[in-house]
Amino acid sequence: MVKMNCANIFGCITILIFGVGRLSHDVAGLVCSACDGESSFDCTERWGNLKNVTCDTPPAGMRAICYYMEHLDTVTNRVKAIGGCETQSTEKILVLTPFPPCWTKPLRFQVKDCRTCDKDRCNIPPFY
Repeated sequence: MVKMNCANIFGCITILIFGVGRLSHDVAGLVCSACDGESSFDCTERWGNLKNVTCDTPPAGMRAICYYMEHLDTVTNRVKAIGGCETQSTEKILVLTPFPPCWTKPLRFQVKDCRTCDKDRCNIPPFY
């Protein structure tokens, strides 16, 4: 049971409204742009290769994130661009640095760009 110390009734109502709003966003799920293309251009709204996907509810201790990654297949010499939903430990700080799918690729793949974010449809290139 949570005990709330409110200076007045309006303070308690504000806390409750904020809490319900946050809960409903978590229940609704993070929406990411999913793509699978040959370059970053294939993963833009202009080319129509994007699909909005709602991330699954992550297990305890994890959170949903959106990602975008480009990698070069050194055998075929072709670039691949992908994006979608992924999970990340809640103990890790969300930064624009590699997360497991970026650094656990087979050796033949060379990661060119990898970004993570935690807002709806935040993984659509370009990122400026």
